[in-house]
Amino acid sequence: MKKIILTLSLLIVFAGAHAQGLWGSDESVFAQHRYYGSVAFGWVHPRGGGNVFSVAPEFGRILDKHFSVGVSGRFMVYGSEGAGTVINIHPYFRLHTSFPTFVPNFFVDFGYDFRRRTYDSGAAPGYYHDLGIRPGLVIKLADHFLFFFQIGFLGYQWSRVDGKESDNWKAFRFDNHDHGVGISFCF
Repeated sequence: MKKIILTLSLLIVFAGAHAQGLWGSDESVFAQHRYYGSVAFGWVHPRGGGNVFSVAPEFGRILDKHFSVGVSGRFMVYGSEGAGTVINIHPYFRLHTSFPTFVPNFFVDFGYDFRRRTYDSGAAPGYYHDLGIRPGLVIKLADHFLFFFQIGFLGYQWSRVDGKESDNWKAFRFDNHDHGVGISFCF
């Protein structure tokens, strides 16, 4: 785990240093935009069988070439063992290596997740609070459009499942089902 965090940190630092020369407020159409809206889709075929499908709308405010804030939502349908649905709300603070150019740029969302999972079997719903990061990659396609890819969630969790609450925030979570590929529109 320490290797993953170290690798992500080094990538962000390297990409940030590299990206300094890519941004010029007079050269980028994105420098004029202050908001973005996105939609992402995800699909996973877990080892245990079935499918997990997700749709994730997002809205954000661009603060400058390296920072933005926003909120994303995610609706997931589990068609595998433990079939059911998940609704996730994720307010975040996003760190960009540079605001998008045609060169791929890394970003990391630092945020909080609130998730509610229901089960088709009629079991009691589970409630989860997560605090952590969601890394990704973004590429400019055209003046107003971006392609992006988000790579799971890494962080700590508090939960209430079957009426039992976790003692504290010790539960660590990496969710590779929580990813998406999508398009953003800047305005």
